[in-house]
Amino acid sequence: MASGREPRELERLRAWYASHSDAGLEVVGRLQGVKDRVYEAVYPVSNGVVVLETCNRFEVYADVDSPGLAREALLEALGPLASSLRESSGLDAAVRLARIAAGLESAILGEPEILGQVRRAWLDARRRGLSSRLLDMVFHAALRAGRRAREETRIGEGSTGYPSAAVRLAAARLGGLGGLHVLIVGTGEAASAAARIVCSGDYGVPARLVVAGRSAARAARVVSSHCRGLGLAASLSDARLLGPYDLAVVAVSGGPSLAWLPGSARLVVDISVPPAVPAAGNVVGPEAVAEYARRSADARASEIPRVEAIIGEEIDKLIAKLLESRVDPVVAAISRYAEELAAEEALRTARRLGVDGDAAEYLRLALRSYSRKLLHPLLEALRGAARRGEAGPLLEALAAAYTYRGSRRSGVSVGVVSTREA
Repeated sequence: MASGREPRELERLRAWYASHSDAGLEVVGRLQGVKDRVYEAVYPVSNGVVVLETCNRFEVYADVDSPGLAREALLEALGPLASSLRESSGLDAAVRLARIAAGLESAILGEPEILGQVRRAWLDARRRGLSSRLLDMVFHAALRAGRRAREETRIGEGSTGYPSAAVRLAAARLGGLGGLHVLIVGTGEAASAAARIVCSGDYGVPARLVVAGRSAARAARVVSSHCRGLGLAASLSDARLLGPYDLAVVAVSGGPSLAWLPGSARLVVDISVPPAVPAAGNVVGPEAVAEYARRSADARASEIPRVEAIIGEEIDKLIAKLLESRVDPVVAAISRYAEELAAEEALRTARRLGVDGDAAEYLRLALRSYSRKLLHPLLEALRGAARRGEAGPLLEALAAAYTYRGSRRSGVSVGVVSTREA
């Protein structure tokens, strides 16, 4: 990973976070559902903010000019819960996000779900108009690292997130799912994933599957998407009457009491955070599911160095792009100046030659093409120097020169770029 040339733009990046590994699942559970409150508090004192909220983590990534103001806003939004958050900044925050997207910071190493969760969190912020150019670049780098990790290494080989680990554990304990009566409680992302895996037939085809939720209509959408012809949708109250069950997989957040489930199923696997089903001898909670998956993670663990190397490559690309972006205003000013100069010369030459129409247009296009080809090596060299962190003096000289020339021609001004920032 590149060192000694961290762009000043990265100094604006801050991450505040609580995860299963540093704060515990109970704290993470208490932070669920506050995303909108954080957006409302932090965005007004930032250039952009993205909140990543999953069952295992709560993370706030912000582009801030004044970290103190953003920290105070976060404290105001979360109250005492803010004391549970840790903070990182700059390059460390960018690397952390890339490690999360690659599955290195998950409770289950290499879990597949986290990459999509990171992407959806970023796209949600963009749709709301809350991201920033810096955050876009940082999330792009993290997502590229996550995709490459899964395509180029075995970090996801045999890897299971909570839903698939829950089903696999249940199948192991029950001797497969063929011919059993199965209940899926929940209609969100995790419950939908569990339903899809159960209905895949990989562990045998159940005799009956019921998907239940607070909304029977949402349960019906899960059945329609993954279990058509096999599953039945029901409300929670109706599901209680449809028992008993051999297996119940529970993935909900809050809601009505599920104290009745241990008495209605041979085995209950609860992957809700915090747990939704009271402890009992036939209830397996989220920590036990994570532990089950960890025991089969040796092959994935051996891939960690390769994944870390990929992360390093993508962070280096991010740094290079941020450094290169320092020259964009100067490159634009030089290109604009050349375009205007070519157009003026073409007009003068056409008048001298007494031509107009297509002939004059061909002349203008030829001169524009010539000027672009002439400038291309210079501009590429400037971008290359910027990527290496060596563009300072040259960039400052060109900015000064084309500020002057631009102002003489058409009021173009690019401003002098400090060598400390280039």
